[in-house]
Amino acid sequence: DQHGCDVIYVSMADLSAATIESGTGDLLLGTRRISVIYSRYDFSHPFGSYSTELGPEAGPFQAEWATVERIERSTAVMSSNLGCRLALRRSTSLALSRPGELERFLPPDDAQRIRSVMPEQWGLGPHMPLASDGSNSYEAARAVVEAEGFDGFVAKNVLRPRTGSGVTQDRLASGGMIVSDPVALRGLLDDEQRRGCYVLYRKVSPMTHDATVVHESGEYRLERKHEHPAMSELATFGAYLSASQCGGGDAPLVNRLAGMGARTRPARPDHPLSKGLGYGAISCVQRV
Repeated sequence: DQHGCDVIYVSMADLSAATIESGTGDLLLGTRRISVIYSRYDFSHPFGSYSTELGPEAGPFQAEWATVERIERSTAVMSSNLGCRLALRRSTSLALSRPGELERFLPPDDAQRIRSVMPEQWGLGPHMPLASDGSNSYEAARAVVEAEGFDGFVAKNVLRPRTGSGVTQDRLASGGMIVSDPVALRGLLDDEQRRGCYVLYRKVSPMTHDATVVHESGEYRLERKHEHPAMSELATFGAYLSASQCGGGDAPLVNRLAGMGARTRPARPDHPLSKGLGYGAISCVQRV
């Protein structure tokens, strides 16, 4: 209201009715002209497994791609666009972890700095972007976990949603539960068909701290001495917005501000409020 912006909440099914206005390229939904789309929907595989045959149940998911394409072709700024989402996929991270891959895009010193904080990871299936020397293959992963123990590793489905609201999209519905229990992880590695969609990671123990979190009028104390500490995640938000408005060779549309934000939540997943409790803060905002 302060800025005179009209905000509407719609589903992907609602957006399937949107059209692109001839001449302007603007995205129209009925009489509304859409300038920005903030999406909590993730364009992911609906079943969490590879299949050469798609049944009738895949129809609605296949139809969504036409809507995605229409959004991408319009002048609407998409947060985040399909290119950004694909760049953050687990399979992309696995590919970039191969020797020499980061150096294709970055100077050697920058590539080394990024590689120093990338998780150690192995592809468990033949569809994965594996290193030519087999250093990140299933065979290499199996040797490591057998030598060090299954409790130090976790497996994640590459086809599972990376983001998504529990209201609009079930994050667990695509068969992509994170596998961290040692017995379940051994069972996954023994299952040749099922493991083909997973990447194995070495577990990382995050730094924890004490915090007081306010949530829905309640105040919660997260403390290490009570075995329920807090952890904080750091994320950046950048200046780049979109290239779709850049007809005629204009420079990409960019934001005037960039910076970083933090989210604090219970460190342990067994905390009774771990799925809903947390708060975010934006800091270090800089003018570009």
